[in-house]
Amino acid sequence: MVWKLTRRQAQAEPVRCNFCRAQVATQNGAALQPPAADLHASGAVSVKRLGWFCSRRCVTLYEARFRVILEPDTPEAPQASA
Repeated sequence: MVWKLTRRQAQAEPVRCNFCRAQVATQNGAALQPPAADLHASGAVSVKRLGWFCSRRCVTLYEARFRVILEPDTPEAPQASA
């Protein structure tokens, strides 16, 4: 069976900060552009089961507004070649 994507599904979807709604990246299927490692390097913060924040400041403001404590994902360290 051949599945056809709708026009909306075929287009890249914006990934937005969960607090200020600034666009952090774009996602087309499973591909995130720019890659997660580059987003972390630029200061963006990801939180499991919640999504992305553009900065640590937005994480802090989100925690204060909703009275929650979030545990940001830690970026995976590159493996050293032996």
